[in-house]
Amino acid sequence: LAQECGQTAATKMTTVQTATGGAFIAVVTPRKNTVYTAKVKNTTSNAVSEQVRPRLRLRKVAPHRYSLRVVAAQSFAGKYATFQRYNGTLQRWVNVKRVLLRATSTGIAPTVISSVTFRSSIRARLKIRVVLPQLQVGTCYVAGRSNVILS
Repeated sequence: LAQECGQTAATKMTTVQTATGGAFIAVVTPRKNTVYTAKVKNTTSNAVSEQVRPRLRLRKVAPHRYSLRVVAAQSFAGKYATFQRYNGTLQRWVNVKRVLLRATSTGIAPTVISSVTFRSSIRARLKIRVVLPQLQVGTCYVAGRSNVILS
């Protein structure tokens, strides 16, 4: 059984055959944070939680111009992502600016794509990334971060 974030009840995901000792394998791909349980006759297993991050893809589209694409099962339009650069001296990521995501299109259901194209005047050849913090993704996802590229 699977109970996806935002759902009031668990639904049957799959049926499996058990091996010796009751072991089984079920391959699933959750779209949001999901709690799984196994049920055999009238016995239900302990719950197992699977946490999901939205997929973030950062690209450089021109000098000082970047594009961020967020793929998830819900829209993040109206949410803020944080553009960061890596500071080698401090050995940590430093916030550069916040960017506002907007609705772009729907992918193949139930996929929703949110994106933004933005400018930044940071110097060339720095490591950069974008993070979508927990406060912005809400309870159905865990915070996400993009790939790291050079400015």
